[in-house]
Amino acid sequence: MTEYATRLRRLVTTRDDRGAAMAEYGLLLVLVVRGAMAIMSTFGETLAETFGFAAETFNESPALAQEAIE
Repeated sequence: MTEYATRLRRLVTTRDDRGAAMAEYGLLLVLVVRGAMAIMSTFGETLAETFGFAAETFNESPALAQEAIE
């Protein structure tokens, strides 16, 4: 009987730990997404201009684009 109780206790404890870990991962994910949103709202225009300039440069010079691929 004690072996059964020990197994049952391990099963219950393991599930509680997994639930807590999932909650922590969920909170961490929310923080990362919030941080990304803050960065994008702050630097979004600058990033768009930078990537737009890079895209134009590659489009104007096929040799540069080929070098970047290789």
